[in-house]
Amino acid sequence: MKEELLGNIKIFAKISGKASLAWIKVTLIGAVIMIVDLVIAIILLGDNTGGGFPASAHAGILGAVMGFILLFVVEFWTALLLTVGILAPVLFIVLANKNAIASAVYNVWKYKIADFIEPKIDLYIDKILQKQPDFLKNITDWSVVKVKLLDTINNDS
Repeated sequence: MKEELLGNIKIFAKISGKASLAWIKVTLIGAVIMIVDLVIAIILLGDNTGGGFPASAHAGILGAVMGFILLFVVEFWTALLLTVGILAPVLFIVLANKNAIASAVYNVWKYKIADFIEPKIDLYIDKILQKQPDFLKNITDWSVVKVKLLDTINNDS
């Protein structure tokens, strides 16, 4: 029993490590792309012959928004590059999380420890189902509920 538990802990550590490395890999690639993207956008904005962009920030938030919109009108591709560079961390964190979860699921399948994890997941699902409101526990046929809901919506409109 103790050896089996120790073996499961080792496999869990291996799966967690591989998932963490997958997350770090995608995040680092994203960080490099974002930094290169922002540096290019800043250099292109610095070479812009037009002026007045920094002055728009002194007019308050409305001036900053108008300056950013004007930047899209005057230098569309540079503004798009800057916007993508600013929003890239959100995208890469989502992609890194997806990649880490996919890596963990694959390794659970590869090391055949689903039999160990499945009872734990069932336990948590049972706990969640016990905390449901009473009216959800009493529903036996969801199709009847859907029909009643559609009838109620039709009667209200």
